Amino acid sequence: MIKKKHLMVSLWSSSGVIISILSTIIGFWLYQGWKEEDSYRKYRSFMSSIFVDILKKDIEISGVKATLIKSDRTSAAPEVEGVLKNNFSKILTRVALEVVFSTSEGVVLYREKFYPVGDGVFDFPPFLKGRRSGNILNPGGIIPFKFLITNCPQEAIAEFNIIKDKETAESSSGISLKVILSEVSVL
Repeated sequence: MIKKKHLMVSLWSSSGVIISILSTIIGFWLYQGWKEEDSYRKYRSFMSSIFVDILKKDIEISGVKATLIKSDRTSAAPEVEGVLKNNFSKILTRVALEVVFSTSEGVVLYREKFYPVGDGVFDFPPFLKGRRSGNILNPGGIIPFKFLITNCPQEAIAEFNIIKDKETAESSSGISLKVILSEVSVL
C-alpha cells in the first residue's frame, strides 16, 4: 500500500516537472519568434526610412492645397489635393503620404497617412497572393490625389477661415499644411 502511494506521488511530481519544462521551452520559443518579428519590423522600418530619404528628390509632390468640404450630413471636413510625379527610373507600387497640419510654432494639430499609390493594408501577403492590387506609378508618370480627412478634430478645422463651400483653407493664425513622403515601394 505504501509503495502505491509513493508511486502516485512520484508520477504527479514527475508530470509537474515535465509540464514546467515544456511550458518554459514553449514560452522561450514564442518569445524568440516575437523578438525575431519585432527585429524584422524595426529593420524594415529603418530601411524604408532610408529608402524614402534617398527617393525624396525623385518623387515630386506639387500643387498641394487644402479645401474645406461642407456637407448636409456631416460637419465640414478638410480635403487635401495635389499631384504626385515619379521622376525615378522604376515603377512605384506603393506610396504613402503623410498630411500634417501644424502651427507656426511647430505644434502638430493633425497628422494622418494615406496611400495615393497602392492599397495600403491589402498590398502585402497573405492578401497579395502573387499579384499587385491597386494602382502603380510608372517612371515619368503623374497621378493626382485627393484625400478627405474625416477624422480631423473640430479644433483644427475651427482654426481655418472658411466662408463658402470648397473654399481654399487659409489660416489667419498661421496654420500650415505639409504633405510628406512617408513610405515607398518599387517594382
